[in-house]
Amino acid sequence: MSTKTTFKRVALVTVAALGFGVLTSVAPASAVATGSATVSLGTATASPVVTGREAVITIPVTVTAAADSDTWTVGVSVVSKPGTSSAADTTSYWTSEGTIAAVAAGGVSTYVAAVANTNATYNNYQTQSVTTAGNVATYNNTNSAKFYFTPDKAGTYTIAYFVDADLSGTVTSGDTVKYVSITAVDAPATSVTITKAIDATYATYDATYGTTNGVWAKLQVTDAAGAASRLNTAQTVKLTLPATLTLASVGSTAVGVTDAEYQLAQASFDASGVAYINLTAATAGTYALTASVSDSTAVAASTSFKFVAADAYAAVLTTGFKNAAGTAVAATPIVGSSSANISSASAGTALTTATSHSMYLGTLTEEGVVGVSIASTTLWTAGTTRTTDIVATASDTLATTDAVDGLTTTRYKATFSVAAPLTINANYAYKTVSINSFTAAGTS
Repeated sequence: MSTKTTFKRVALVTVAALGFGVLTSVAPASAVATGSATVSLGTATASPVVTGREAVITIPVTVTAAADSDTWTVGVSVVSKPGTSSAADTTSYWTSEGTIAAVAAGGVSTYVAAVANTNATYNNYQTQSVTTAGNVATYNNTNSAKFYFTPDKAGTYTIAYFVDADLSGTVTSGDTVKYVSITAVDAPATSVTITKAIDATYATYDATYGTTNGVWAKLQVTDAAGAASRLNTAQTVKLTLPATLTLASVGSTAVGVTDAEYQLAQASFDASGVAYINLTAATAGTYALTASVSDSTAVAASTSFKFVAADAYAAVLTTGFKNAAGTAVAATPIVGSSSANISSASAGTALTTATSHSMYLGTLTEEGVVGVSIASTTLWTAGTTRTTDIVATASDTLATTDAVDGLTTTRYKATFSVAAPLTINANYAYKTVSINSFTAAGTS
């Protein structure tokens, strides 16, 4: 498959500035592939682009109508590049395609956007298809096609992305065509930011009590302007760990380093310049973690983490929450919530407009410090469970039944809050968070 240079002469219109490049678009809003499928392309985005590093180009693909066995092809092609670049539509530059997950059923038939990779020589187009009976027509379903491009020289590249109506694998008359402009740089990274997935007071590491998850933090590499960036192959991020604060793992890789400096290579970060690290502390206290890019003169980032030992347990109640109808649900250590509609002892829902959720624990210990585990596979890192152990401190006053919860016996109430906007994903799946309190040693 070859790039058609005639498309360099297409007039570029509708320019919109983005964080990582400039987008331009032409052609109609949608195109029909095989069968009854009606497909349109959204605005493509690109991860930070560094010379010699694989960048991810993500293209929203919206299907407004389709029947079983319908297919459509989405492709990408290099139409302009720096004068010294050899970039072309081959696997040397289009290094891979991203597997696209199925769209969840929900009043709409499930369809799978499957990577067909119909020509392994190029890696720059993929076919998606409806693989279950029924029609995709009730809602607009949006998923994303992902292509991985590795620039060989610094400078600006213009990439065409298109719905391939005639299944030719190249841009031809009748295709829906848009353009994304990306600019590769040699060494943009200068700084690092540190963000807590859950900003709270954390439970110290205690294998007996059960608080062994520590706290997860996000490292984001940035450029001199503060925008998201990436390391090049020669750069590292240096973490400085004080005594008793332990770097337990980087992503899923166990580390176990304390009171030391630790270097994270570029392979520890994803295509957006992000790495997740897990920190634990066996001793109560407040500890500062610092991070800096190896060859940068920028001031190192510093963030403090406070750890407290849990010394009490949540008490299972005769009744726990009240649901929206005011009826108390089954027994649970959680006695109330200011923002969630609890349907049972183990499930609840919250409005997508709620940005945080206040919860109440019941404990038999006055001013007791209760451990709480908070986990999610969709809020902080999709597909990977991240669990953080925090603590909630109870009051010194016994609480009885009130309008918020279904408490029928007196308990000391401990309050905590989780910042978690539980929005709906493009494929109609929900973002979720799990909250577990410890009712006995090692049990939540």
